Amino acid sequence: MGVDIVEIERVEKAVERFGDRFLNRLFLEEELNFYRSPGRRREGIAALFCGKEAVKKLFLSKNFLLPWRQVKIEHTSGGKPEVKLSPLVPAFFEEIDISISHSHQFAIAVAIGVEKEGVNNGTG
Repeated sequence: MGVDIVEIERVEKAVERFGDRFLNRLFLEEELNFYRSPGRRREGIAALFCGKEAVKKLFLSKNFLLPWRQVKIEHTSGGKPEVKLSPLVPAFFEEIDISISHSHQFAIAVAIGVEKEGVNNGTG
């Protein structure tokens, strides 16, 4: 399991300070497109950051440092977030479920991985 919480204002300040350099280092264009509308941008970018960080922490439990752009958070037509991984990422998990939420001040995400049977757990 990976969990992350972030102050939305902190992410907002990073976007203001570093702009596209910050956004393009962490996110894929498809991810950013979901949050381009003004009503979603402030909390949405922070929630996306938080979601990716939670997945990265899940992979740290396997001693694998997951690069930011090798995990993508997509959304179903109903808005449910889903995790998609690059083919370069080791298949430690059969599936990864994610939940992302936010208030006006904070974003939080929890990622839970269902481990594949017979796969090295990364701890040895």
